[in-house]
Amino acid sequence: MQPMPARNPHPPRLLRRSAVLLRNLLLRRHAPLRRPPSRLDAPQTRLAKKAVHMGGFSVGEPGSRMGHMSQSHTNIAYTDGANLHKGVGGSGWKLDYKRFRSWMRQKFGVTTANLFIGLMSKHADLYTTMQAFGYELVFKEIVYDGDGKAKGNCDADLVLRAVRDFFESKPASVVLVSSDGDYAPLVRFWVEKQVACTIISPAPISKCSILLKRTGVPIVYLQDVQHKLAYTLK
Repeated sequence: MQPMPARNPHPPRLLRRSAVLLRNLLLRRHAPLRRPPSRLDAPQTRLAKKAVHMGGFSVGEPGSRMGHMSQSHTNIAYTDGANLHKGVGGSGWKLDYKRFRSWMRQKFGVTTANLFIGLMSKHADLYTTMQAFGYELVFKEIVYDGDGKAKGNCDADLVLRAVRDFFESKPASVVLVSSDGDYAPLVRFWVEKQVACTIISPAPISKCSILLKRTGVPIVYLQDVQHKLAYTLK
């Protein structure tokens, strides 16, 4: 019988290389993913720093979010900016937005006040002021009709944002600032999901939509608190 060959104490070079490759592969699979740098990492423009949110989706440029997305809020207000402006103006008085924000905080415990408005570069200073008052701005892209009139209806964006917030943030209570009956399905959604809801109507009771009244949700009319919220020259 021939003697067995001596066992090589060192593994072949190919086997060692295979072991190294396998180890690197395993390390790579368990390592956190790193995204490649993108143009969104570059410094934002001046307007982008003032206005960061379109429809509530973060994109890092004009039309993205302006506020604290990661923080969970339990009392959220959704304000249709155009409806608020027209409703109060149609009643013959001017709203003090700073007082209005403080009033919502004190009266309803609003921690996040979303204000949905059209995005126009000429109003950049106004946006900065509103943010300083404590509003989180959600911009709607402005389009112009055949007569050159600006249009920026935000109802679809507001509804989408409210439903998304319900599933992501689970707010304990919500406030809708609008007199528009198009929001009645959203209000009924909140009621169905047992979310405490209040409507603040910019328009007087005679001009507030019957569809909102039929929801059975409490409605506060700004005209009744005009003495507290009206803007006065100092």
